[in-house]
Amino acid sequence: MAKTESILQLTAKAPSRGPDKLNSPDQRYLSELGQVVRAFRQRRKVSRKALSESSGVSQRFIAQLEAGEGNISIMRLKSIADVLGVPLEAIIALRDEEEVADA
Repeated sequence: MAKTESILQLTAKAPSRGPDKLNSPDQRYLSELGQVVRAFRQRRKVSRKALSESSGVSQRFIAQLEAGEGNISIMRLKSIADVLGVPLEAIIALRDEEEVADA
């Protein structure tokens, strides 16, 4: 994959959800995790519908996840990562695939 904007650079451009949504480290992590999933999905030009159909995770839950409102199980997240062709470790660590491979 060509070096373009990193996942963290893309997520930094995401709209803020307001201070009430970022009131704890756990909530901040879920918000960043959702932004990373969205960035990978958009980078691969996969619609929520296609991701849902291939992963078995509902479109509604994918939308909640991407909005930082869904606390996803590791197995559901693995299904999403598999469909997107992204190492699960990259999503969990909030990193690009190259950063995880180099570690």
